[in-house]
Amino acid sequence: MEILIIGGAIVALMVYVSTRIKRSAAAAYDREIIETEEFSIRKPEGFMHPLRENSEFAFEAFSEVYGDGELRNFWQSNAELLVHSDKKFKDVCAEAKKNADEILSEKILTNAPADQRICLIEGEQTSDEVKKRIFWKIVESLSRKKVYEFRVFVLDNHLSDQSSKTEEILEGFTVK
Repeated sequence: MEILIIGGAIVALMVYVSTRIKRSAAAAYDREIIETEEFSIRKPEGFMHPLRENSEFAFEAFSEVYGDGELRNFWQSNAELLVHSDKKFKDVCAEAKKNADEILSEKILTNAPADQRICLIEGEQTSDEVKKRIFWKIVESLSRKKVYEFRVFVLDNHLSDQSSKTEEILEGFTVK
């Protein structure tokens, strides 16, 4: 009889812990705002922001969903933020354009905050036979003397699936 009581308690505890773990894992993909002293990013639902200590990126996130077929090992979309304190705005923009196979659009925003310059670039890139669309939002902060290179990669055959999330994360990235 005691074994049944102890067994029942252990099963109940396991169910409780399992449910908590599943809720926590699901919450990692919820929409959230990532705030730092220098920038803010509105991460859309369906993206996870891993906390890595030794990352080269100030921010990174990737979609919950992977590609199809041969692309099943690639995220449909991922985002990365590099912060440059030793590069000029025009050089970061030129380097971004050089890293794309083809530039589809480029725009310098005229309504940027007073101490900032913002460049939006859209391009295509193929590496290891994987075709991706790349969206850059490059922001120069004159007061901080830094250039923020925010880029979002989307598998070409999932552009329509990821378009609203790509737009949301790009619009939601701001430098303070």
